[in-house]
Amino acid sequence: MPDPDFRSVMGRALLYAIGIFVLLLTFTWWLIVSTRFFGIGWLEWIVDFVGGATAVVVAFLLFPGAMVFVVSLMLEKIARAVEKKHYPNLPPPRPQSVSEAVLIGLRYTSIVVALNLLFLPLFFIPVINIFVFIGLNGYLLGREYFELVALRRLEPHAVREIWRQHRTRLCVVGMIITSLLTIPVVNWFMPVVAAAYMLHIFERIPYKDAIISNETSPPVAIE
Repeated sequence: MPDPDFRSVMGRALLYAIGIFVLLLTFTWWLIVSTRFFGIGWLEWIVDFVGGATAVVVAFLLFPGAMVFVVSLMLEKIARAVEKKHYPNLPPPRPQSVSEAVLIGLRYTSIVVALNLLFLPLFFIPVINIFVFIGLNGYLLGREYFELVALRRLEPHAVREIWRQHRTRLCVVGMIITSLLTIPVVNWFMPVVAAAYMLHIFERIPYKDAIISNETSPPVAIE
């Protein structure tokens, strides 16, 4: 956090996060109040009143997936700030087009948002909602953040091999990220911190072994 390069990225991410949360909240609220459920004035008023609280909950649930796309746009600056301070001897990352990271971000954003909407009814069941939300998003965000970070250093087939070997650990990392993303205000900073966190996790994985093994073996199918 004291690093000026990282603070610059965090400042931009905070503005994006607030903007995205307001958009999610506004859209959800508009969807609820513009839908007529009963056609009876006082019942509609109750639905709209309860809908305000529901809109906040839904906005929080969809926020992690929406921020995935923002992180994909800022990933290189985040990674460079972390590597400059903690891994100065690393070679330059592999040539990677901006579209590659953006497409990954869009793909996982759509998956995370769609699956959270699909499982939305379960999020209102006490106890079960905790396990479903953290388990589902832990897997998705763990894989998404890992792929964004790993593809800066490895070819796609090597990334899939690393994921296959370390997916339990990476899913736990995703669950930690998901849990912190549920804390109000903290979650506005967490997407950038999560990307930096995953970069540290990635650098502690012996991924050079995957490079060697994949040079002599066919690509591994996506699981």
